[in-house]
Amino acid sequence: MLMTTVQRIRTMIEAGQYPLHSQLPSERELSELLGVGRATIRRALTLLEDEGRVWRHVGQGTFVGGQPGSVVSNLKTLSARTSPSEIFELRLLLEPGIARMAAMRASSTDINYLNFCIKKADEAKDWETYELWDNTFHRTIAECTKSVLLITIVDMIGQLRRLAPWGRLRDATFCQANYRQGRSFHKSLVGAITTRDLAGAEKIMRKHIETARGKMMNAGERIKFEEKKVTLLQNDND
Repeated sequence: MLMTTVQRIRTMIEAGQYPLHSQLPSERELSELLGVGRATIRRALTLLEDEGRVWRHVGQGTFVGGQPGSVVSNLKTLSARTSPSEIFELRLLLEPGIARMAAMRASSTDINYLNFCIKKADEAKDWETYELWDNTFHRTIAECTKSVLLITIVDMIGQLRRLAPWGRLRDATFCQANYRQGRSFHKSLVGAITTRDLAGAEKIMRKHIETARGKMMNAGERIKFEEKKVTLLQNDND
């Protein structure tokens, strides 16, 4: 149902029913129009936002097309000046607390969708698909807090992760062993949120991000070593 809803909204946009930069109907209106629940509409808009077909201004609505140029330009400039290490530092400061709040405020619909994200990530055959559902999982945890400000900040972090020029590092960490470990953390997080274990959710999220950071840094060292080895071989051949 989710992907069908995504396609129906995509078709309405492509047909010109909602021109570039126009505002889409509210989630409630789209829910009534398409005959699906608001949770499905919300997830569909998240996927369409990842495609760059829409962008959401928290508190104002959803608009057709990408974000305004000034916002994208600022994020691109920031992404070029930051690093994976800095982004992980920010995530460690914020996301454990967000997980704690999610355990306090999550609805049954939120929890069901978190499990759906785990299922879709489990079916991923490539990095792009896995990353899409991994990002959606973490955004949904932010949505569980019902805090507009926290959701906006998590969205910005997600966009920085997508814009940052460190794709080789991300590719190097995508393997079955690392994926299984990430999935285990996600399942444990949902378990803690479901049982309202605030301290547990915070602890698991912190460990999850620390582990991901460690793997990313190790991948970076491997890439540096390989590049150095290639340079030495080229010098020997010369």
